[in-house]
Amino acid sequence: DASEVAAYRFFMIKLHRLFEHAYLQHESGLLADEVWVGWRNQIAMSIAMPGVRRSWGPIKKLLDSGYVSFVDSLADESTRIATDYSDAWGLEKPEWAPLSPDHRGSPDE
Repeated sequence: DASEVAAYRFFMIKLHRLFEHAYLQHESGLLADEVWVGWRNQIAMSIAMPGVRRSWGPIKKLLDSGYVSFVDSLADESTRIATDYSDAWGLEKPEWAPLSPDHRGSPDE
């Protein structure tokens, strides 16, 4: 339903704003390297998830260019770190439901 898609997109924007904030703090020297490691790993695991990756294209136009370059560089690496949802989160892979009636592809598209 359209309201669920809108809510998901809003959540994804807020999630990336949070990650962007940590990235910028680290780049400015305000976030210690040992703290940044956890943030970096969380970003890498998140971008490996199919739904997050699908939403990344439109969202990245709203974010800091340095953060966008950083996340783009993680995309290939995160695929190696977590090839699917279960690897990223230690959970069984969920059943994927279409985001809208027009969505016909798999979550990995």
